[in-house]
Amino acid sequence: MKQFIIISIFILSLFTSCKTQKQTTQNPQKELKYAITYAINLLENQNYEMFLSKFIEPDQFGKTIEESKLKEFAEMFKIKKAEQLLNVLKSIKNSEPEYNTDNSEATFNVDKEIASKNKIIFKKLENLWYIAN
Repeated sequence: MKQFIIISIFILSLFTSCKTQKQTTQNPQKELKYAITYAINLLENQNYEMFLSKFIEPDQFGKTIEESKLKEFAEMFKIKKAEQLLNVLKSIKNSEPEYNTDNSEATFNVDKEIASKNKIIFKKLENLWYIAN
């Protein structure tokens, strides 16, 4: 009987830890501050393809990739924009954005220009944050 109780407790603890593991595993793009940190990590590790596939809005990503392959696009991004964007993301990491009325868009004012603008905009689509400009 003691063995049965011990085995039952062990099995129950396994299921409980599995459930806890699932609950803590979330997409970092669900919260803006974690999305920014995630984007910084991807850029610092030069994982440009993953960055582009995660942070370009899905509709825009499809249009962009139709025109060129992801590897080629990532290489152009690396050469032309990655370092500048990384610096901008680092500069806003601890800043508070200005949200639109339904909190689906967050705008950060930045010192550096991106695409001829002095701000970076994140849009929330289906509960995930994407860079909109």
